[in-house]
Amino acid sequence: MSQLNVLIASAGSGKTHRITFEFIKSILPDPNNAGRILAITFTNKAAGEMKSRIIEELSLLANQTGQSKMEPDLKKDLNLTTEDIKSKAKTALSHILHHYSELSVSTIDAFIQRIIRTFSRDLGLASDYEVLVDNSEMTEYIIDNIIDQVNVQKELTAVFKQVIERNIDDDKLSLSFKENLRGIVNNLGKESSDNFIQEALSYNTPEMIGFLKKAYVQVSAQRKKINEGLALFDKICSDQNLTVEDFVSHSRVSIWGEMVKIKSDPQKYSAAKSVDKLLGEKGILINENEALESEIKDLYLSLKSAVEKFGRMQVLIQDFPFVAIIAEILRIREDFKTSEGILPVSDFYTLIASVLAKEPVPFIFLRAGNRYKTIMIDEFQDTSLMQWINLTSLIHNSLASGNRNWLVGDPKQSIYRWRNGEMEIMLSLPRIYSGGRQFEILDDAAPLFDSAFNPDRLPTNYRSDKNIVDFNNGFFAFLQKSIIGNHLETSENKNLITPTEKEEYLKVYADVKQDPHKKDGGYIEIRFNEEYNTELLHAQIEKLIRRKLEQGFKLNDIAILCRNNKHGVAISNFLLNLPDPIQVISEETLQFQSSYYCRLAINILRVLSSEKDKLAHSEFRSLMLQFPDDNLQTIYQKHYKTNTSAPDFIYAQWPGLKPGKSTWYSPSELLTLIIHNLELSGKGEHYLIFLREKVLEQERKSGSDFESMYTWWQEKGRTMSVVTPAGSNAVNIMSLHKSKGLQFPVVIMPDFNFNDFKSIHWNLHWFRPGDELDIPFTAVKYAANTPVDAIKQLHEKELLKTLIDSINLIYVGCTRAENELFVLSDIKE
Repeated sequence: MSQLNVLIASAGSGKTHRITFEFIKSILPDPNNAGRILAITFTNKAAGEMKSRIIEELSLLANQTGQSKMEPDLKKDLNLTTEDIKSKAKTALSHILHHYSELSVSTIDAFIQRIIRTFSRDLGLASDYEVLVDNSEMTEYIIDNIIDQVNVQKELTAVFKQVIERNIDDDKLSLSFKENLRGIVNNLGKESSDNFIQEALSYNTPEMIGFLKKAYVQVSAQRKKINEGLALFDKICSDQNLTVEDFVSHSRVSIWGEMVKIKSDPQKYSAAKSVDKLLGEKGILINENEALESEIKDLYLSLKSAVEKFGRMQVLIQDFPFVAIIAEILRIREDFKTSEGILPVSDFYTLIASVLAKEPVPFIFLRAGNRYKTIMIDEFQDTSLMQWINLTSLIHNSLASGNRNWLVGDPKQSIYRWRNGEMEIMLSLPRIYSGGRQFEILDDAAPLFDSAFNPDRLPTNYRSDKNIVDFNNGFFAFLQKSIIGNHLETSENKNLITPTEKEEYLKVYADVKQDPHKKDGGYIEIRFNEEYNTELLHAQIEKLIRRKLEQGFKLNDIAILCRNNKHGVAISNFLLNLPDPIQVISEETLQFQSSYYCRLAINILRVLSSEKDKLAHSEFRSLMLQFPDDNLQTIYQKHYKTNTSAPDFIYAQWPGLKPGKSTWYSPSELLTLIIHNLELSGKGEHYLIFLREKVLEQERKSGSDFESMYTWWQEKGRTMSVVTPAGSNAVNIMSLHKSKGLQFPVVIMPDFNFNDFKSIHWNLHWFRPGDELDIPFTAVKYAANTPVDAIKQLHEKELLKTLIDSINLIYVGCTRAENELFVLSDIKE
């Protein structure tokens, strides 16, 4: 019987156990089913852990150690004896180990890439393309190429010329072409851009520039209309000898004052609240003159309307010059992909959608070498819309064949919206969420999804001690009512969200209450610091860590979970630089740039390979004044007073580095010489070993010239991290995002607040102007005080989503703790 099992799995509820159980339950009757299950996870690490759990659990069942917690339920559900379970588990384990490559447990990106490679020829892709995960290099390439072609390509010259002229005329718009371009280029990588990209490609660049020119004419005509109205007001006042004293003032507001404000800056004008009351009064002039007052009132109202429209037009046209050259941007993007032989991950789902539109799902699986019966998706709340559309085809095909499918996740742990994740997909089920867009494939699947829908939840928390579970139950139920609920009520009253949207957002924390598996224990400490500062925060963290060590906890039992990497780096540096240092492990603090010796080695390499680089000389001076050896610092200070160059000091101090011979070596060879001559190996050994490996790897990829190596260091290399051995006894410091899926005996959350939701992080949206301007679409920035009502509504919805993001992030942090949770906050109430 077809089943779409949707499992809500709150933090610590045994989600991995349940998924593994369902997997094993499917393969014990027939081991061949192992190759017919597609299990999708969010990360490669999670995929590896799931494979390990399946094999580990089968081993326990096959060997009958008595340690398997699944055996009783498997016996019951499959109606098997202990000997049956043992025999079937041995067979299933042997089958998986001999057909390990058929075990389809992977990330969705890896699975989709497998399909794309199968159809690479059909899609016009090179068979040896590389996958591009980080788009930053491609973005900079596009921006640099666009700017380089100004004054060369006629269309681009016309666009930038008009932008410059408007900047000069209005003195308002930013002259930072790069930043405006970057916003548009980055937005093209978001799934919400797909529709607009296709529409943009239906216009060529000259057509889009035609829209731009026409829009500028409309805006100029509107400004002219305002100027004519203001000139008419001046003429009326001059003819009638009217001054500011002749106008009635109500709460310090007069029509004269409003006209002055319009004249000062029409784009920023906002009518005073008491204007309407003033206009409704008996007169606006101290000396009554009905005809004159009527003329001025009509003029003001006409001007007010014109100014409001002008403001809307300015908002809508602000980024349109860069939207107008989308076709050119996309052309350069395609050139980069072809020349570099790469395929961005962001392109995966558009490509696979084109395959699904042409080929039946069974045929796609057959060509890819798989015949899947069951689809299991973990971390479903982080699925993106385009991923969902593609997965819907696979799930629909499976359901239509009478199979069971699993969607497992928790909307409370949806924290990857910046990666296109949309928890609304899970919240909407059994209704199929489409993001307000039309997809025939979703319409076809809707009836079967509805009839097969089987919701369930895991009610017990096995991770945390009882007091921590009880605290989280009460705290997040309170947040749902007092913060999310109140915000939703206000938004609905303002008609900024629909009742359906309100109902779905209230579902996020509707099932927050969990039953604690542990019957007692758990410690929670919350500190509200009225005089919140970095020094106090760091001192409190050190005190807490030392207290926990005295109580018998180890350093690696403790995790400090931060909202952002910047905070984590500051805390790491503080703990490592204490007189009695506390060892830490952190991906961010283990970056090459956090090592003094790595920075020094790279700087000396730069100085020796480019002796005229003044910036490198200046940085060398700064680094030498921080050198840990006081004697060498003193020598350098004396040298610096003689104004000898940095290379001269290096050659004199370390004779093994010979003048004029630096360019004989490749960057990796010169780096090895520098490390050897400065005797750095014993000082920054762990960092320097990995640094040499990365420099050598970069040489193999991009050649051995020094300029390429230094560009790599500036753009990517310095933020790379060394690999640390598992099980190191050190405090774990990481972002809240990185902590997802982990657990620790002691958790410290040092920057607990809700300030994130007060500002918008994804501040660009594709928008159709309607009758305001004769342009097909544009890009607009979210703003609460925008004159465009539809953008206000978008802003309110984005603010609501950001609020839930913020609370979800706190939920993830609070549910990592097994035994003790410490919250340090600057919240005053």
